[in-house]
Amino acid sequence: MDFNTIAIYTIKSFIDLESNSSVFDIWREYSGFANYFRLNPQYSGLLEKSEAQLVMYQAQGIHAINFWETAFPKPLRVINNPPSMIYYRGISLDNWDYLKSLSIVGTRSASTSGKRLTRYIIESVAEYKPTIVSGLAYGIDLEAHKKSLDLGLNTIAILGSGILQYNYSGEQARVFSQLQTQSLIISEFEPNQKASYWTFANRNRIIAALSPATIVVEAGENSGALITARFAEQMQRQIWACTAALGDKKNSGNLRLLSKKQAQGLYDIKSIAKTLNWKRSQEKDNESNSSISSIEKLILEQLKIQTLSFDEIQKTLSYPNTDLIMALTNLEINNQIKRSAGQYLRL
Repeated sequence: MDFNTIAIYTIKSFIDLESNSSVFDIWREYSGFANYFRLNPQYSGLLEKSEAQLVMYQAQGIHAINFWETAFPKPLRVINNPPSMIYYRGISLDNWDYLKSLSIVGTRSASTSGKRLTRYIIESVAEYKPTIVSGLAYGIDLEAHKKSLDLGLNTIAILGSGILQYNYSGEQARVFSQLQTQSLIISEFEPNQKASYWTFANRNRIIAALSPATIVVEAGENSGALITARFAEQMQRQIWACTAALGDKKNSGNLRLLSKKQAQGLYDIKSIAKTLNWKRSQEKDNESNSSISSIEKLILEQLKIQTLSFDEIQKTLSYPNTDLIMALTNLEINNQIKRSAGQYLRL
């Protein structure tokens, strides 16, 4: 088992229970966890206890992977306040194409039309074989996972609790069981962590981070989907909101996103694949996976000279916002650029 995984579990479970930042602070201050435990021998005995607990989780099909491992999801590396470690159960993380992921979120109390629209969106993009990311809550999230599984698509459920603290029943329990064998469940929380308001808010940033775009299907004024949209906006991800009639309380959150221009209206389902530059499998065969778009090349040329903000890049290149967001996201995920304090720099 990776030593960093054992070290992080020890720090978060027994030494410092406050935040991810303390883990990264320790890593930087001591130039690695090995030095930290060497210089703090009073904690060394806890490592064996932590390893035994992690082995027990593995026996239950729960695997832990830390920020410094190569299989750690690339999109989570480039966000502010990344998780130091995540737990997962299901298919291995190694084969996910994060650039071909789509986050779909919405209200728990979804309307019949909202559920129907969720199914229609996924059916319409299924030929591109994307990975659908959502939060396994009742309503829109659950509908997204169900339809993805029905169509044989990969789907990732991001939990707002530890994996062993689920409290599902009925259809939600059935989908939870399917995900563990056919797709993937992820949580940044220790497997026995109970859900609370802050854990759900934190998991929403993971939902936003794992895809280059988020669709808010149906959201009320206080829906958690709006938190996901806010994180997606901060990460410079593409955001769509499905349109609705004025006065529809189940869609008041969508209307707010659209009125404040925090999201684009989703008027044409075909625009999803076009905006995200998705290719069908036969089309991809004719292209080199290592090639980058002309916009990405221009951005890299600009960043050779100096660091630039998003607004500065937009003024220099004069491309539509959606095209620039996608190009910048691709470059970040592929470790060609980095965003720090609102500025992009070339690596």
